[in-house]
Amino acid sequence: MSSSSSHTAYGGWLMITSAFAAVIVAAAYAFSIGNGIALTLGTYLVLGSSAVLLVLAMILSATGMGRGLRGLVLALALIDILATALAAYFLLATWLIVLMAIALVGWLIHLFVDSPLHV
Repeated sequence: MSSSSSHTAYGGWLMITSAFAAVIVAAAYAFSIGNGIALTLGTYLVLGSSAVLLVLAMILSATGMGRGLRGLVLALALIDILATALAAYFLLATWLIVLMAIALVGWLIHLFVDSPLHV
């Protein structure tokens, strides 16, 4: 048996992908006149929180992070995912809710499967 030192953060990549898509969808909601929620503070909030989630997911996918920093970023990412999903629910932005559900799955995969304890 050979042991591989390379580690792929599948959950992190799923979070990056869903957060990137959420930024695009949130921008479409924020700037498409005629959808009922365009140019409102709520859409700008969801756009910003999706961008923050993208940055947090990129940080989580990076290697060489200390245990304390990893725990902090994981906690912040979970809060961001749940708060963005709640804001999207209030805005009736169904696609953003779906993307946050996908990000939550990525978060769970990163926590339980991509954990350094399992490598």
